[in-house]
Amino acid sequence: MNSIVSMRCRAGSKVTMSKDEQAQPEPKRSDELLTFLFLTVVLAPVASVAIVGGYGFIVWMSQLILGPPVG
Repeated sequence: MNSIVSMRCRAGSKVTMSKDEQAQPEPKRSDELLTFLFLTVVLAPVASVAIVGGYGFIVWMSQLILGPPVG
């Protein structure tokens, strides 16, 4: 049977959590470090290249269709 625990948060509203939600262990420091390193070493550079490359592609395609900028 799934037990339900009720508690009040600081704002006074009632929060209900099941036993499964309570059983989640706290993340370890090594897990947090690995997540941080993944975000900073892999995900941030990949996202930066994708954003700048996407913007460059949009400019390139718009100039192909509309012509070069007139100054």
